[in-house]
Amino acid sequence: MIPSEYTAFLDDVSHCFLSADFQLWRSRIRIPLCVALPTGSKIIKTEREAHRLFQNSLTALQIQRIDGIIRSPVDLRECEDGIMLGTFETQLLARGLRVLEPFESSVMLRPVNSGLVASSILNFFEFSFGSNSHLRRVANFNTSSHQEITLLN
Repeated sequence: MIPSEYTAFLDDVSHCFLSADFQLWRSRIRIPLCVALPTGSKIIKTEREAHRLFQNSLTALQIQRIDGIIRSPVDLRECEDGIMLGTFETQLLARGLRVLEPFESSVMLRPVNSGLVASSILNFFEFSFGSNSHLRRVANFNTSSHQEITLLN
């Protein structure tokens, strides 16, 4: 059974991008934050770097007019030291239609008084601008595939 704290974490990290709420996202991450991207890992060491990562992701989602983010828990395991390792599936929607194939990510979580916070995220969505008015999800660790989507008008 998936604890309600994990579901609340996933709901918050979806809602924060839809509402452009950096403070909500910030309340769910721990600095330093290790973010494993298909293009390489980054250690987010400062508030400014965290804000930049959030803004870059937000910009890509806004360009694509994403109006729905669904994160569904797949698995959650608790380690002996209290750290939790979670896996979840993400679906990105625009006008109710799926923009990309669902993809899985993993997160290392630490319990704090206010709930769960992420200290590491594997397969964080990263987007880059491709040619011909396409926004491209750089890669997916699980499939090593690239997905391109046409910009919506």
